[in-house]
Amino acid sequence: MDKKIKVGILKAGCIGSLPLIEFLLDERAEREDLQVRVVGSGAKVTPEECIEGTRQILEQNVDLIIFVGPAQTTSGPSEARNLLKNSGKPTIIISDSPAKRIVKNLEEDGFGYIIVMGDPLIGARREFLDPTEMAIFNSNIIKVLAITGIYKIMLQEIDRVIHELKRDLTPRLPKLILDSDEIMERSDFKNPYARAKAMAAYELTKKVAEINIRAC
Repeated sequence: MDKKIKVGILKAGCIGSLPLIEFLLDERAEREDLQVRVVGSGAKVTPEECIEGTRQILEQNVDLIIFVGPAQTTSGPSEARNLLKNSGKPTIIISDSPAKRIVKNLEEDGFGYIIVMGDPLIGARREFLDPTEMAIFNSNIIKVLAITGIYKIMLQEIDRVIHELKRDLTPRLPKLILDSDEIMERSDFKNPYARAKAMAAYELTKKVAEINIRAC
């Protein structure tokens, strides 16, 4: 039997890359080489919430940690990353475009990263936001990330690291900024028209947060 790798997924806040990640790894629950534990802070990304969640995931004694969520430049996720760095566990950060500003810090601290440029927050003011709108917004983002191949790239990179850990190798953690050019190179589209439409959809999602800020 294959060596079983225990993956810990730490979720803080919500972006389109977050809700389905554990199911992408084992959608039919048939993998015998993988065990997954998930800890989440819910909507809050305060230092207290992030630290508590990080400690809980570290208590699971996992082989690989995936930390997914927005606002990586703020104090809560930063505190979580300090704990993860000190743990020595191989860790992949998955986040949205603002995390691009701390790529140098992530590399210096030994983290892998997958930064999805087309994964915007809804960005509406509280008085204009309701649960129905939030659900519709996130479902649309999930569709774009799926159809443009973002999820597939994420899965390929995580699965590669898992297989390296199974072979007792030092894993080569991903260092990816997923912008349109990177997606074009790694997409499986055979039809150029379909590829162009998918890339246009991805470019639109990159503008969503900017437009939301102006609208609010």
